Amino acid sequence: MKQHQQQSAPLIKDVNGQLRTVKEGLYLLYLNVLIQATKIAHDIGIFIDNQRKLDCRETLDYIRPSTNGNPFQFARGRRKNKRKHGKGRHRRKRCHCKRGKDGAVGPKGPRGIPGAAGAAFAIHAAHYVVDIPKPALRSFHQDNCETKWNGVLCSSNATFMNNGKGDVIQAFNTNNLNGTVTSPFSPADDGKFKILQDGLVLFYLNIAVLSKGPFRDSFAVHVDNKRIMQCTESKDITVPSDISPLFNAKEKTCSATGLYYVRKDQNVSIKILSADTAIILYPEMTYFGAVLLR
Repeated sequence: MKQHQQQSAPLIKDVNGQLRTVKEGLYLLYLNVLIQATKIAHDIGIFIDNQRKLDCRETLDYIRPSTNGNPFQFARGRRKNKRKHGKGRHRRKRCHCKRGKDGAVGPKGPRGIPGAAGAAFAIHAAHYVVDIPKPALRSFHQDNCETKWNGVLCSSNATFMNNGKGDVIQAFNTNNLNGTVTSPFSPADDGKFKILQDGLVLFYLNIAVLSKGPFRDSFAVHVDNKRIMQCTESKDITVPSDISPLFNAKEKTCSATGLYYVRKDQNVSIKILSADTAIILYPEMTYFGAVLLR
């Protein structure tokens, strides 16, 4: 963890290599990891006192076996682009002149007039999850299902499947920060959140899906029916199963983050852009939130 000496870090590393919080407060946690993928599934999470808070996972597509013994021969990843400096007569010339001596320090000027005290800044934030009973043991069977939120909710595996494209997700019914900080939204109404004041807002969305293919799963954040953010998972191929439609499904994470200026009384909603999309409703895997930055 790199930091400047004059800045105080919100996290410190103890002798065991674990990060510990310096003081109580509201923390914005984020994690981005680039993996060279082989034929295994990757699951990475952020834990607070051994309790999983954030989770991202990826089930990989088929990758060609190695032909030279190197497991990363056909791994998928990204490569940084390198820029080369120009050479020849257009190259900037460096000055090799010696620096002169510093002049004498001038007299100290008079003290200025104190400015007016700034207004106190209050954090406005919300972190919405789905409040449903969590099964003791997850099952891929579609048991204990009911029609809810314009789709099918199955408590046996904590999943929700929508009916058609463009449905608003109405499952985000619990604000984990309620009573701690002021929310920038009014209570949700049929999956829509009303903005309480003008300002610059950081939106974030994370949804865990059970991808059963062959189509892409896609989600978007809308402000007054205008799409401002979207995330789309890659197309996948799964083997159909007679046990359950989700038995061979692959767990994937679809995420989006963005900074936008919104107006009071505008409505924010999250929509499923693909049909028959199965969402995992665990609070550490599927969530939506916003932070008002002014």
